[in-house]
Amino acid sequence: MAGRLAAFESQIRERRDERALGRAERSGRAALDALEAFHTGEGAIVMNRIRAAARAEPGGLAAVLSEMRQDGRFADLRQQFNSALETERGAASAYDRAAGALARYGQDRIGIEQVIARRPDAANLSAKFEQLDAQIGEAAAGMPSRRDGKNMIDDLAQKASELLHRAVGAVRSAFNRSPSADVASRAAPAPSMSI
Repeated sequence: MAGRLAAFESQIRERRDERALGRAERSGRAALDALEAFHTGEGAIVMNRIRAAARAEPGGLAAVLSEMRQDGRFADLRQQFNSALETERGAASAYDRAAGALARYGQDRIGIEQVIARRPDAANLSAKFEQLDAQIGEAAAGMPSRRDGKNMIDDLAQKASELLHRAVGAVRSAFNRSPSADVASRAAPAPSMSI
């Protein structure tokens, strides 16, 4: 009887884990869609201005967002962004949907850490969610927060914010690696055997 009870409990836990994984993946896709909808839809005008400023700025988008504050170099962009959220109902609604979807994903993503750890396919699941984290993190890092000088990731709970910042950092470091350093490390001669 104890064996059947343990098997039954294991099945219940597996179903619950599957639902949690599915919920996290769906909320991640919803967050990506909502962020994209703001970038290309209701918030496109102000986001295009922010991206144009980032192309001309040596520090890129992160530098522009950090200076989008009162007395910052891009205070005018902050005013335009705030004005768009205050006067354009569609922009404010799209922004709130994106922020809400991002917060839901952050909660769901934190909730599945233990689920992934006890799964036999943990490595595959981790890679899958890390890729989703990076996509979401990249999109959210490029979206201003309602708070001056911050991005949307900064508004998340600390643990979720750290998770997405880490994912974005991993992706950036993978793309910023010097190809010449990789070639040099592969081209190093193998030690020869002397007899």
